[in-house]
Amino acid sequence: MKKTIFEIIESRKSWRTFKNDQFNHEKEELKSLLKNLPKTPFGTSPRLFFIDQDERDSDKNYKMGTYGFIKGAKSFMGGVTHLGDGFIEDFGYVFEWAILKATDLGLGTCWLGGTFSREQFAKAITLSEGEIIPCVSPFGFGTEKRGMVDSLVAYVAKSSNRKNFSELFFDIDMSSQYKRALEMVRLAPSASNRQPWRVFQTENKRFDFYIKRTKFYDKMTPIDLQKIDMGIAMCHFELSCQALNLKGQWVKNNSSAILKNDLEYSVSWEILN
Repeated sequence: MKKTIFEIIESRKSWRTFKNDQFNHEKEELKSLLKNLPKTPFGTSPRLFFIDQDERDSDKNYKMGTYGFIKGAKSFMGGVTHLGDGFIEDFGYVFEWAILKATDLGLGTCWLGGTFSREQFAKAITLSEGEIIPCVSPFGFGTEKRGMVDSLVAYVAKSSNRKNFSELFFDIDMSSQYKRALEMVRLAPSASNRQPWRVFQTENKRFDFYIKRTKFYDKMTPIDLQKIDMGIAMCHFELSCQALNLKGQWVKNNSSAILKNDLEYSVSWEILN
């Protein structure tokens, strides 16, 4: 990475309006970087794909449908996985890792989970039986100013706002370096900026991650977007821990699964001395 993970996370913003400028060097560098994907928390293997719309312009069947939410973008990246335990979280983890790589190259991106046509994107790639496309993102050079739709979406979602630290994280040792890693989780993007993650520190042994569900939100798309959000949070946390030389691993802890009645247990980060 050209910048620290903290600088990259702090600088990343969703961008929906793009220039027509050529960025071949950055595009090829991004594709090269994404050939070697990181190990995922649950051990599944999402795969990424790229679509250059300029190469498809002669065939209207390959127009990438984003329902008017994205303007000027010619290049997209997306990912493919299956439904099942851990698959969606792992996808969120890997795709956010890719988004951060693009950000480090100076490219604008935007997570799209409910505002793109899965059918149209599926026409441009080969899906195996049982595979799905959870999300895609345009990438390229963003315009100096946001377009009207871009500004409206950012305003409605209050994209620049984040919940206070104390609303998301509980029983945290505020003197430890983990506070900085959790702050990077606080800055993570999420569907409609719902920020569904809640994290509890259990003595000095682990951090338990839970989802605070938005009612009916998991029914709005064929993909559980809040599990993707959890994968994004896990990516930010682990990359930050690596940068701070804080060793740990992802585990499922059976005792944590029954502790919080209004929260859905997801995973734990076990601290390794």
